[in-house]
Amino acid sequence: MDTQSGAAEYEVTLHFDAAFNATATELRLAVDYDGDAARVFYNGKLLTDNWYSGYRGDGQCEVGISYLSGASEGNAGLMQDGAKLTLQVLPLKETTLESMIWLQPQWWPDVDPQTGIALNVSAIRPLALEYTELRFL
Repeated sequence: MDTQSGAAEYEVTLHFDAAFNATATELRLAVDYDGDAARVFYNGKLLTDNWYSGYRGDGQCEVGISYLSGASEGNAGLMQDGAKLTLQVLPLKETTLESMIWLQPQWWPDVDPQTGIALNVSAIRPLALEYTELRFL
């Protein structure tokens, strides 16, 4: 891959524990990355994208897997064990940060000193929210 002009591409396979209850759990994926932008695809369809902003929280890029699994016919199978996503991270040049992007230097991503490019995925984490029933007595 030519990091001067192309995106880094990763295959992400979803695996669900036998005890996972898809109807009682909202699942999101959090992607921590350094680069210009991140994009997540399923079956060639763009699910979400995110421009690097310096934000560091649950994930710079989050994908609502549960929500998107019911969004259209094209996403059928997204909540099944073995579903494959494609993650692309576009490179960000330090010279672009210096001249074209108005982001304070303390929020800049880690730039490789040899290439002058930020391009890294540090984590992909599942974020699961379980639904519960509240009863008022």
